[in-house]
Amino acid sequence: MRSPKTAFVLSGLIMLVGVTLTAAGLILLDEAALYTALYTALLIIGIILFISGLYLDNRYVRCPHCDSHLGRVQGSKCPYCGREL
Repeated sequence: MRSPKTAFVLSGLIMLVGVTLTAAGLILLDEAALYTALYTALLIIGIILFISGLYLDNRYVRCPHCDSHLGRVQGSKCPYCGREL
């Protein structure tokens, strides 16, 4: 991924899906004992997706010039080196 903005959006979407699946797994796990394995799988997949989104954010949301992590601040210039993103 060359664009930090694309990586930012993609990692955010992956984390959102992970949180949604984790919440659904937690809510449904208490509801019915019949499908416990399915809801546990939802919970585990959600956690894995969230961690994957965190990894993508940490690895690819970086300045292409100075390799500094941009975090959630998205502008047209890097706050560390001042070059165009």
